[in-house]
Amino acid sequence: GDRQVLLSGTLVINNDFSLVNTCSGTCEIRSGSIELKGNLYSTSSVSSLNSSTTSIKLVGNNTQEISGSGAFLPLEINTTGTINILNDVKILTQLYKVAGTLNINAHKVSLVGASFLGSSNELNVGNTQFQDLSIEFIHGFTRPINIIGDVVVNGNLDLLSQCSGDCQYTGGGKFKVSGDITLNKSTAIIGTVDIELNGNNSQKINYIAGVVPKGTWTINKPSGTVVLNSSINLSNSGQDLVLTSGSIDLNGYDLTVNDNLSTDFGTSISENCGLLSYATHSPANGTLYTSTSSPEVNIRKAVVQEGGNLIFNVYLSEPVCATNFTVNYATSDGTATLSDSDYTNTSGTLTIAAKALSASITVPTTSDSTDEADESLLMTLSSPSHGSLKTSAMDGVILDNDDVNFTWTGTSSSDFSDGSNWSGGVVPGTNDVIIFNEACAGNTCDIVSSSNIDVKGIRFLDTFSGTLTQSSGHTFTIGSEGWIQTAGTFLGGNSAITINGNFDQFGGQFTSTSGTLSVGYYVAGVNNLNGFNFNSGTFIHNSGKVMIKHSGNYGSSKDAGRMTIDNSLTLYDFEVDIDDLSSTSGYNGARLGIYGRPHLVVENAFIFKNGQINGSPIDLLGSLEVYCTDGESGQSCAGGGATELNILTNQTYKHQGDGKAPYIVVKNGATFSPEASTTSFRVEGLDLQNGVFTAPTGIFKISDIYLDSSKGLLVSSISTYSHNNGQLVLDASASAQCVDKKAMTIDVPTNLNLYDLTVDITATAACSGIDYQGAALEIVSGDTITVEHDLTLTNGKINSGQILVNGNLDVQCPNATQLLQCPNGGSANITMNGSSNATINYASSAILPGGTLTIDKSSAQVDLVSNFEFNSAGQSLNILSGILDTTNYTMTINNDVSVTGGGGANILCSGTGTWSLGGVLTGSPTCSPTP
Repeated sequence: GDRQVLLSGTLVINNDFSLVNTCSGTCEIRSGSIELKGNLYSTSSVSSLNSSTTSIKLVGNNTQEISGSGAFLPLEINTTGTINILNDVKILTQLYKVAGTLNINAHKVSLVGASFLGSSNELNVGNTQFQDLSIEFIHGFTRPINIIGDVVVNGNLDLLSQCSGDCQYTGGGKFKVSGDITLNKSTAIIGTVDIELNGNNSQKINYIAGVVPKGTWTINKPSGTVVLNSSINLSNSGQDLVLTSGSIDLNGYDLTVNDNLSTDFGTSISENCGLLSYATHSPANGTLYTSTSSPEVNIRKAVVQEGGNLIFNVYLSEPVCATNFTVNYATSDGTATLSDSDYTNTSGTLTIAAKALSASITVPTTSDSTDEADESLLMTLSSPSHGSLKTSAMDGVILDNDDVNFTWTGTSSSDFSDGSNWSGGVVPGTNDVIIFNEACAGNTCDIVSSSNIDVKGIRFLDTFSGTLTQSSGHTFTIGSEGWIQTAGTFLGGNSAITINGNFDQFGGQFTSTSGTLSVGYYVAGVNNLNGFNFNSGTFIHNSGKVMIKHSGNYGSSKDAGRMTIDNSLTLYDFEVDIDDLSSTSGYNGARLGIYGRPHLVVENAFIFKNGQINGSPIDLLGSLEVYCTDGESGQSCAGGGATELNILTNQTYKHQGDGKAPYIVVKNGATFSPEASTTSFRVEGLDLQNGVFTAPTGIFKISDIYLDSSKGLLVSSISTYSHNNGQLVLDASASAQCVDKKAMTIDVPTNLNLYDLTVDITATAACSGIDYQGAALEIVSGDTITVEHDLTLTNGKINSGQILVNGNLDVQCPNATQLLQCPNGGSANITMNGSSNATINYASSAILPGGTLTIDKSSAQVDLVSNFEFNSAGQSLNILSGILDTTNYTMTINNDVSVTGGGGANILCSGTGTWSLGGVLTGSPTCSPTP
């Protein structure tokens, strides 16, 4: 039955206190308080303590422990010592820390409540961080749940309270959650508590039933995505959703924001067949991706031991919303053949359900007793119902499971170099593929190297449960048959592992060397579907380097090797060295293709030595090194690529020669600066979403070749571009021929200060005759570029926006004959301003952009150092202040000239120079125009 202990005053316990109630009803402890100096233990259920109101104050001077499978009375921590929680615990209504250290030790804490409790429901733990936290109040009435300060949850947060009235989350605090959030049966329709999702990896929101707690929801993720597992309605009046960093994937569900949606630069929301709705969107600086139902389609490599089924996974970059997606598939012979009955001919149509992202194709293989090498077949996709095929074919590898004398048996010892441990009695050598499987069962399945190892290939089959260890000082060299691991464990040492074939991990654990793991080989100039494939299992970088090193005769852009990443992969140092052995006029065409759903993460240094990088983004937490040992048209030079390199923490870059980094995106308030010895830098493009970029003191070149023309130099209002007194060169191209075509964009927060600026925008195809080419740099309308020193124009158009030049204006035309390399005007206006003297150097045949050239030089002068023509239709000259001196040259103005501003506005001809105009002269310059 029900029993009750009524406590009057304070009960002091100098040693331990145990709650071991076994009542069939409730055994309540009411009123008063308990001061405990020892350990606390409980096996009492929540229901047995149900309506207790007595609190326990832990007040010891040393270490106190909380343990047991039961529930605990409300707790107050007020100790000069340390409180250690030893297991998952349930605490009634309150966890309040006044003083002392509370170690939760990665255990789950549940704050629970019962029917008739009062208003003392408080969560206030100061700087203590939870692993998993669950709040499970069940009240018969309206009860507040007071959240005080920031409640940091490194794991998952479950809000499961239900009340017949309201379970009000009050107190003005905030939940800061790194894991998933589950909402069920909540009736919290009022309150002031906010929720922030701030983990580094993917986080899920699971809404099951009830009302979503009121308060502002914030997405503030350094990396990763928040994924909806159900529709969410932030329905309370004034309830906002704020994205400061990170992204949301609606994952086919609906997201409704009652009030305002706020998205900062670099954030995004992808509908992916869901529906996003909101009352207002301000600021609207993030990207909202609507569903297009036009995915890129990729197929992944499959590996199986003969007799098993090859499973080819097919992935869509985004789902198809309204209907199913279909694609045809068919197998064809490689070294595995139908005539040898190696596999079952498989073809048909794969269906991926509407709103889904993947499905698989199964190909049965046949087990035989023939000793043979591993064999492969090809799976080819065709005729997708939506979108396009990014990867249309992929290998399936059938691993031979027959004993070819180099299967590990472990008969004598764990020594790899003891022949008696191998099925053929001989230590394997450079021409041998070794197998680890169940043959060692009953013997020693843990293998240790006793010297360097050099074999043709390694296979860890599904039936292997042992460990191969690379001892200190021993190198591993694996030949053309590569490394395939589906089970077992590998523990790397501190010396090189060189794989001259593919690295395929489909399971097990691989701990790399703390030295260098090199993967790569020569390819005969074709698209290579293989290279480094991390499908599943665990990869531990061991603070070592992973180097991808392929080569081949290419001459045009093709994948010399691929990295396929289907599971979270973090590397320490990552080096890319892709060598095109063909002579080219520009960067070599051999590239590394990165195909992955999660981003590749690099913790320490990304070292880019050669080739191009295309495909999925890379999240860089360390430094960037870009090398070029010969030159842009040589065979050993980093050549950029379309891959986005996300800079997520404060880091430096190092640069050599003509080496070019891929597209750089700075996020999370990071600072990206040159290391001390670096005076130049070259990138595919720069997107400052949230952070600071410091340019080198020499030349910073943006060579936008692979990216769409809406990119180039993008600077958000919460970011800073520091020119560092260096020169910015904008070097882009477009197949414009004789029509205008945007090649690159500058989009800045109203104004951007540069030191020196050179614009060189090239058309990749010539116009007929001597027509000007139309490739253009576009400065977004309303934006102003201030050039504090010199502006140099060598090629192309400049459209929209405004350029202010404090220094000299140098207009060149390197190829005046065909006008393939010559400035070609545009709509951007130029103003020469500032307080220092300057010059205009102009090459005949060039066309200066803008309808009006303005001189606004306070107490300063602009001198011509060549003949000058501002001679396109409608082009005028406006002198607001300062002097324009023709010196010994001729100036021609097509339209009007105005010399009416203050500040001594004037035109001088201090030498033999003259000038003329085709329109109206306003004002009275000292030097009059010639007729």
